[in-house]
Amino acid sequence: MLRKFGRLTDRVVRQGPINLIVNGNFVDVSGWTPAGSTLQVADNKALITGGGGTRYPQIYQPIPGSTGNKIYVRSKLKVTNSVAQAISIACQGAAVVFQANPAQDAIYSLSGIRIMTGVSAETFSVFATYPDTATASGKILEVQEVFALNLTTIFGAGNEPTVAQCNQLSPGWFDGVRPSSLSKFLG
Repeated sequence: MLRKFGRLTDRVVRQGPINLIVNGNFVDVSGWTPAGSTLQVADNKALITGGGGTRYPQIYQPIPGSTGNKIYVRSKLKVTNSVAQAISIACQGAAVVFQANPAQDAIYSLSGIRIMTGVSAETFSVFATYPDTATASGKILEVQEVFALNLTTIFGAGNEPTVAQCNQLSPGWFDGVRPSSLSKFLG
C-alpha cells in the first residue's frame, strides 16, 4: 500500500500524520474565531449562529503550510434550517468543497484538497451561505470533527493522494499527532 501512495519521510513514519486544526473536536471555543456569527459548543459540536451582519456566518483559524502544499480538509456540517443555500469548507475565502442546498438536519461529511497559495499560513473556515443577512440572522450551522492534513509533508511533493484516496485512507477525526503507526493511518 505504501508504494501505491508514494514515499514517506522517516519523521512521518515515526510520528504519524498531524492534524493542522486546533480544537477540531470543539471541547471549547479555543482556536476558533467567529465572523458574522456567535460561537458556542455543545457535545463536541460548534454551534455557529448567524449574527445578521453577513450572509456568510462562519468560524475560522489559521493553518500552517507553504505555497504549493496540498492540504486535505474534512469536516461534518449540518444546518438546522431549510433556507441555507450552501455549506462550505474554505481556505483564504475560496471554497475547497461545498454542499449546495443542504437539507435541514442532514449531516454532510465534506472533504477536499486545497493547494496553498499563502507563504506560511492560510485561513481555514467553515460557513453557511444564506440569501441575505436578514435570513442568516439566528440560523445555526453545526460543525464537528474538523481536520486538515498536509499531504505534501506526509507523502512528498508529487506523491499526494487524491480526495477519493484520502477519504478511503484517512483515519477519521483525530487531534494533534496521530498516536498510532503509519500502517494504521494508511489502512
